[in-house]
Amino acid sequence: METKNTKTGGIIATIAAVIVCGCAALCLCLFGIGISFFPSVFSSTFGNQEFVSNIPAQIGYGLICLSIISIIIPIVIGFVTLRNKKPKKEEPSQPLPPAA
Repeated sequence: METKNTKTGGIIATIAAVIVCGCAALCLCLFGIGISFFPSVFSSTFGNQEFVSNIPAQIGYGLICLSIISIIIPIVIGFVTLRNKKPKKEEPSQPLPPAA
């Protein structure tokens, strides 16, 4: 009896990866672009002293690289789970006759 080749599990895994990795990565990418290309100033207060500083652009570049890696993950999962696999060649159950 042949089993039907369903790809439901692969579709569910791809959708879950897109929701978890893809959407978060796009938000992270926007945040990284904002830090990299637009000056960001933050201030903090410790005791009676207030500290004002800029967020380094290298942090934004790192966030952009991390988001690109996170965007690639759903693409790889979709490719691996949804590709058509080559059927395995069946070996003959009986030995081959001798060559004449």
